[in-house]
Amino acid sequence: MDSSSPYGIYVPDWSSCHQSQEKKESAMNIGRIGIDLAKNVFQLHGVDRHGKAVWKRRLKRGQWLKVVLNQAEPGCEIGMEACAGG
Repeated sequence: MDSSSPYGIYVPDWSSCHQSQEKKESAMNIGRIGIDLAKNVFQLHGVDRHGKAVWKRRLKRGQWLKVVLNQAEPGCEIGMEACAGG
């Protein structure tokens, strides 16, 4: 089921992603994902529950959400860059 915010932003339904955990790239336990936003390319960085870097990806704007949905498990914290551009 798709859900949206009042601003028209797609919000994924994490309950439907739980079944695909067996298909992940490896047995990584990604506890947090950081996303550096840019115009065309996003840099993603994942760490385990102990803060050890376990995953890095550089993805085009249209790819990042699908990859995060496939890699992140329910409860994973996701942080996105938030700054005022000039």
